[in-house]
Amino acid sequence: MERVASCHCGQFTAETLGDPIRITQCHCEDCQRRTGSAFNLGAVYEEAQVSLKGDYSTYHRTGDTGLDIEFHFCPQCGSNVHWIFGDVHVVAVGCYADPQFPQPTVSIYGKRRHSWISRLEGVPGFPETGISGQEEDN
Repeated sequence: MERVASCHCGQFTAETLGDPIRITQCHCEDCQRRTGSAFNLGAVYEEAQVSLKGDYSTYHRTGDTGLDIEFHFCPQCGSNVHWIFGDVHVVAVGCYADPQFPQPTVSIYGKRRHSWISRLEGVPGFPETGISGQEEDN
């Protein structure tokens, strides 16, 4: 399946082929600040599945795991459409503007989840990154 995610003004797009490896709901404070929302939803793909079109600006930061994260923003409207960390490419689920997009497959940084956000039933949740550690209690 081919999907196209785009920035607010439509100038910068990320075209994806196939299904994502996973869809992550992240409640960390960095994602909250970056999105301006209570959490982030990112569809994770292998590099060969993602094609970027249009101009973009970049911002780098080091994540909790020590990996460099490279964020790609539209220089015109400021939308963060795509980012890379480690060997994966991530596309902001909201940029697909597709109400049929699948739900998250994992939830991370549950210790930072706003109290009014419920855990998604059947979706594994972790208090930290989920890379290691125990799953959250329901």
